[in-house]
Amino acid sequence: MNKNIVVNKLVSGLNSLLENGYIDPNSVDDDADALEYLGELLVQDKTCCLSFCKKILYTLTSVDGVIKGAALDFLLLSDDWRDAFDYLMNNSERLSVKELKTAFFYFCCAKNETAPNPVPDGLFKKLRSQYKIMKNDSDAKFYGLHETYDEFINSYQLND
Repeated sequence: MNKNIVVNKLVSGLNSLLENGYIDPNSVDDDADALEYLGELLVQDKTCCLSFCKKILYTLTSVDGVIKGAALDFLLLSDDWRDAFDYLMNNSERLSVKELKTAFFYFCCAKNETAPNPVPDGLFKKLRSQYKIMKNDSDAKFYGLHETYDEFINSYQLND
């Protein structure tokens, strides 16, 4: 299949996700579809994918935490990491469990980088505050939030 046709199909599906909340109205697993489309778009057209990641973060609700977590992850690991940091700074009190885990995991890994991206002042405090709110959420254990948070605290030698 032609690359442009593939990209157009992926873009159309992700636009449907943003407008309607699903990629395919007949699908039984919208999250899996969205993750598949987003991942494939990253392979086919990275710039277009990262643009969708930004739209996903600001358009979808916290109910869509898995998709938003993946979008956040793609941005954090890209040259557009500043957009991800801005999102975290400005939306820390609305982060889903999955987004919060993604952020903590990113910072745990970044701690081992030789030249990590500079963390905005106050971001860790905001993320830790949101953790205290979300730690009893029913998804926290399912997604392993507590373990990732503990690793984050230990990596940066923060007092809890």
